[in-house]
Amino acid sequence: MQETRILAELQDHDLRALRVSKQLDEIPEKRAILVARAKIAEIETLLRRSEVAARAIDAGIKRLEDEAAVFSGKIETEQAKLLSGSVTHPKELQAISLELSALKRRLDALENDVLAGMAKRDAATAQVARIAAAVTAGKAKEAELVSAFKVRGGSLIHDLDVLAAERAALSERLSPALRSKYETLREARHGIALGVLEGHTCSVCRVGMPAGLLDRLLSGPDVGECPMCHRMLIVRQR
Repeated sequence: MQETRILAELQDHDLRALRVSKQLDEIPEKRAILVARAKIAEIETLLRRSEVAARAIDAGIKRLEDEAAVFSGKIETEQAKLLSGSVTHPKELQAISLELSALKRRLDALENDVLAGMAKRDAATAQVARIAAAVTAGKAKEAELVSAFKVRGGSLIHDLDVLAAERAALSERLSPALRSKYETLREARHGIALGVLEGHTCSVCRVGMPAGLLDRLLSGPDVGECPMCHRMLIVRQR
């Protein structure tokens, strides 16, 4: 098969692939899947932040409990002094009593702080659970949408796979230079790299050519360049 025909078939495959891709993009579930995934990503970010906050609360409670344990130990030590009978001087006994009172006040405050922290931890744990449930629900919804998309778009996806395989086989039959030029133009010209000379116009841009430019094309190779849109141009099909 001449390269002009291969190019024409390659362009035909690319145009068909563009149409099929557009049909895929217009399936409602595809847009819904993208929206669902964006929402899931937002919720997962919130989940990570909530988990970090919950861990910070846990760490705070642990510090308070450790500090409370220290004060409990001090209280036990001071009480042991009183009970031992080794301290008999009234001023020393008074000092120990005052120290015990201060230690107990501080311990009471720490224990209240621990209780308040536990309440915060319960609230944070509940929030983490709610957000995790929202992530699970979002992923379940996404899976439903993907299944629906596969049902509605399965044949289109199959068509794209077939076109891609056929296109690859056609492309391999072109010379490296011609293939490279076609691919470069296809990328630069929104998927349409090739036109066909129809009378005095390019089949893509539809701009009439002056006689001089047309004569140069007709006297040149089978595959030229449109002087108007600068795409490859099949001048003669063989």
